[in-house]
Amino acid sequence: PQVLWQCSRRGLPFRLFRWIDPRDKFLASIPGAEQALRKVVHLADTLGVPIPDYLLSHTYGVEEGETYESFKQMMLAKLYDLPEGICETYIHPAAEDEHMSALVPSWEKRVWEYKLMQGDDFAYALRDAKVALATYDDVRKYRKKPRLKSAAVLLRSLMTRQK
Repeated sequence: PQVLWQCSRRGLPFRLFRWIDPRDKFLASIPGAEQALRKVVHLADTLGVPIPDYLLSHTYGVEEGETYESFKQMMLAKLYDLPEGICETYIHPAAEDEHMSALVPSWEKRVWEYKLMQGDDFAYALRDAKVALATYDDVRKYRKKPRLKSAAVLLRSLMTRQK
C-alpha cells in the first residue's frame, strides 16, 4: 500500500500487472495469486496508479532439458500470442565472463538473454508479429482506471469473505 500511495502522490505508474494470463505457466501455478492480485489491483486503481495489463514470465534459471534454442523459440512464440493490452516481460541480459559465472547461479540464462537481444530473430519477430513497443509513459496515459468505481470494487472485495 505504501508504494502505491507514493506513486499516486507523484503521478507515477507502477510495475505491477492487472491480470494473470492463464498461458503463463509460472504465474498461473501460484496458489491464490489471482485473488491476492485482484486486491492490489483494486487498490492501485482506487489510488489512480496506472499499471500494465499482463506480465509474461519465464523461469529465472535454466530448466531441465532447456537449451538456448528452446528458450529462444519460447520467447519468440510469446510475441505472436500476446494477450490484448500492454504486456511486459523481462530479461536480465549479460555477457559471459568468469566473475558472473562464479557468482550468479543462473548465469547461463543471462547469457542466452543477451544472445537473444543481439540476434536478428527477436527484432524480426517484433516486426513480423506487429508488436508495438510501449513505455511506462504509455501505461500512464492509457491504463488509468476510474477511481470512485475502483474504490467501490475494492471495498466490496475487502468485505467479501474468502471461500
